[in-house]
Amino acid sequence: MNLLIIPSWYPSKGLPGNGIFFREQAIALSKAGHQVTVIDVSFHGRKDIFNSKIFRLTYQNDEGVHEYSLKTPSFYILSRFLSIHLFIFKTLLFFVFKKLSKKGYKFDVIHAHSFCPAGYCASKLSEKYGIPLVVTEHSSGLIQAIPKKRERQLLIHTVGHCNKFVSVSETLQKNIEAYTGISDNLQVVPNMFSSIFSYSNIKKTSNDFVFFSVGFLIDRKRFAFTISCFNKAFKDYTNVKLRIAGGGELHNALQKQIDENNLSEKVQLLGGLNREQIKTELDNCNAFVLASAAETFGVVYIEAMACGKPVIATRNGGANDIVNETNGILIDVDNEEQLIKAFQDMYQNVNKFDSKQIAADCCAKYSEEAVVKQLTKIYEAIKK
Repeated sequence: MNLLIIPSWYPSKGLPGNGIFFREQAIALSKAGHQVTVIDVSFHGRKDIFNSKIFRLTYQNDEGVHEYSLKTPSFYILSRFLSIHLFIFKTLLFFVFKKLSKKGYKFDVIHAHSFCPAGYCASKLSEKYGIPLVVTEHSSGLIQAIPKKRERQLLIHTVGHCNKFVSVSETLQKNIEAYTGISDNLQVVPNMFSSIFSYSNIKKTSNDFVFFSVGFLIDRKRFAFTISCFNKAFKDYTNVKLRIAGGGELHNALQKQIDENNLSEKVQLLGGLNREQIKTELDNCNAFVLASAAETFGVVYIEAMACGKPVIATRNGGANDIVNETNGILIDVDNEEQLIKAFQDMYQNVNKFDSKQIAADCCAKYSEEAVVKQLTKIYEAIKK
């Protein structure tokens, strides 16, 4: 099947992790036998302000995916004005699409990621050229807060003008149904984990009991709360450690919290890590923890589970669908008593979890093959 992927954001030289899940899904679809083309007309951020590819239509074959990119810088401000953002995105999208049409490209299905701006602009493309449209929503904003009037209008238009609107979690789908009043074309398809993350019965290099966590160091991820609860749970223990990977605006504040509580021997901020380094950390930990306030899905949970690690998570939207008594402990958001107890229970009873079974169950639901199979069924059902 000939697929056109339109992402709202996508990896670049300056931001290689930006939209990495969109890229990996496109590659997985290509490996499964689909002909996949990506049109990337998303804004460049400040780290790409001097990227030589700005304002140029470029092409690369990315592991079998035909990627056409025509990105412009946001100049720190354009992306804040929704009408301008949509106008530029839609104009460039139609420009590149017409170029590809002249080259002989024909598409059976358009698949856009996130309703704003890609989903909305793709709906206009779909209407004009009569190509079936799938939109997958990923935005945590639709879980954290009610969308503003204009955003809600765009969401309603997008859901109403696509053949299938996919959410990555049940909580997100329920919110979208509530915001739009539309339910007949909604479906849940989860995110997938990269094949880098797999079960390997590697013996830990340390005798310490290690909790590992990863995420942007922002308030929503609740790392200050996690550190505080960890300290209260294991104040008198010297063999229990907490290792946190990720960069972000709260790094200095979190380091100050660690220093002021004399936790430098027990809690460590690792900074930003690549996939291979995260895999190493997962292989060398006993359990994973992320007590964030809101997640549309939470790929880091399934990455940990794919490596056979039990997780501690909050009922933050995304984790609700993922975590159960066979693979971890699910607690309420911002509940100090429950997180302290979850830490202690995991430390005392980690052996009750079957690591190999956790990995197998995760693979059955969230592997590339499992997710691509679900998407392919959707494409086949809507193809004209």
